[in-house]
Amino acid sequence: ALCRATWTTDRLWALAPAIGGPYVGTATTKRRELSGKRLKVNVITKPRGELRLELLDAAGNVLAGFSKDDCQPLSGDHHAMLVEWTSGSKMPKNASRIRFLLKRAFLYGFSSQ
Repeated sequence: ALCRATWTTDRLWALAPAIGGPYVGTATTKRRELSGKRLKVNVITKPRGELRLELLDAAGNVLAGFSKDDCQPLSGDHHAMLVEWTSGSKMPKNASRIRFLLKRAFLYGFSSQ
């Protein structure tokens, strides 16, 4: 028999919570230059799942207006979804880390532009 499998090139590996279910898993990036940039994510969520993000300063403190509660929850299947907070989509000058909060979600990648 001859079989053929097709993979979406940007969806081979994902970050997902190890515990799964209704529990939230977190991952935090290393320090990076984020000032004035916008963030896009490549994500798939399962039913009742969501991805939220929060921005941290160099000391690891959550920035006002950019907490998980300020983040518009992302759900569904998106290859390049723009992340928005109540303070907007541009990251402030003191942002240096991103914390991802995944609930029934698979994060395939992100970019800051």
